[in-house]
Amino acid sequence: MAKRFLTGLGIVLLLVGLVGAFTGGHDHELIVFGINATHNMVHIVSGLLLIAFAWGGERSARLGCRLFFAVYGLVTLGGFFGIESIVSGLNINPADNFLHLAIILGCAWHGFFRPTPIVPSGPYRSASSSRDRESLEIGSPR
Repeated sequence: MAKRFLTGLGIVLLLVGLVGAFTGGHDHELIVFGINATHNMVHIVSGLLLIAFAWGGERSARLGCRLFFAVYGLVTLGGFFGIESIVSGLNINPADNFLHLAIILGCAWHGFFRPTPIVPSGPYRSASSSRDRESLEIGSPR
């Protein structure tokens, strides 16, 4: 599931960064979010990195979630606490802060807390016939 989450988030960040880049490099708002050339570049690079982590498989995607939790967590804290170099450098406003908070919560869930699905292995891994499925049932005659 981390793969799907990162793929979707990566595509959204990439598209937002590209749209923002075409609206101009100066400080301005895109819908309600503050952006500028640096903010757009961060979104483009973030989107590409997230997609790359997702393509690396589920373990890579979980690692990507953990890394982005750390990096976007710092940006989120900087935004909420008004750290000037972060706020003015990226033209961050309150809407950005809450969006970044949602991103780090999603990254935390998929990177740290979401249970990893167990993939069955062994001879009955892909039981395709009804006889194979029956043999998987507990207490069924063999």
